[in-house]
Amino acid sequence: MYSLAIMGGGPAGYTAAELASNAGMSTILFEQNALGGTCLNVGCIPTKTLLYSAKQYYNAKNASRYGVEATDIRFDYAKIQLRKQKVVRKLIAGIRAKLNNGNCTVVTGAATLIEHNSEKVIIECNGDTYEAEKLLVCTGSVNFVPPIPGITDNDAIWNSTDALNAKELPKDIVIVGGGVIGMEFATLYHELGIPVTVIEAMPAILPNLDADCVEILLNKYKKAGVNILASTKVLRFNGHETVYLDEDGEHTVTADRILVCVGRRANLQGLDALKVEMNRGAIVVNDMMQTSEKNIYAAGDV
Repeated sequence: MYSLAIMGGGPAGYTAAELASNAGMSTILFEQNALGGTCLNVGCIPTKTLLYSAKQYYNAKNASRYGVEATDIRFDYAKIQLRKQKVVRKLIAGIRAKLNNGNCTVVTGAATLIEHNSEKVIIECNGDTYEAEKLLVCTGSVNFVPPIPGITDNDAIWNSTDALNAKELPKDIVIVGGGVIGMEFATLYHELGIPVTVIEAMPAILPNLDADCVEILLNKYKKAGVNILASTKVLRFNGHETVYLDEDGEHTVTADRILVCVGRRANLQGLDALKVEMNRGAIVVNDMMQTSEKNIYAAGDV
């Protein structure tokens, strides 16, 4: 029996596994995909890597305003993607090295909580069963898919993971959702010369951020030519068409791709047997990340 089982190898999970195993606890970590979770593989790190490349291209294109002359400026998106993948692989290897301390076992596969009581938890993965005294749930979050007609089985629609892994740039794009994820992609595509339209249901983009900062960003986006439609509701998708409603009525915008990024929700895959207090689809914890069951903890987006 292990001292601690951890479901999820993202920033919360691998950090906890490193600390616990270095402290002498026998630890087992389950990760369905690659260590690093959403942040490292399909979130923060690859996004910033692509944005940095786009920034270099954009600055070179606009260098003349600073007295620097540059000609024949081009970019190779395939090479930009290769650099992103190299950065991700290097960081994943670094995480794995930190967990190679003799006290941590890493299992790749989709883990399922079979049962739990105050003494132990039982987890199944890849046909094998594991027991541990304590459980830390770090299964993170997944893209939220809004119930908009026409969103399913639509080849024109991307989520953020699709956009990150795309081998080619779209000719133009509509981004549904003006939060942090949406505006990061708006910046990426704009700086690479792709026409961008952002549709946000709230009165302004980045609704959870400081209003003064948002106003500065909004003015910068508009001056740069990014089309931002705030207080606008998406009604439906018809292939490459997005039908939306604003104060002037119903309109349609057509684009090569439609990126839907309207938020994320807790990932509860493999946790059907978890009997703890929940609130709005997420696990409730106290200040010590402890759930309503004394030997079960949860951290991160879940």
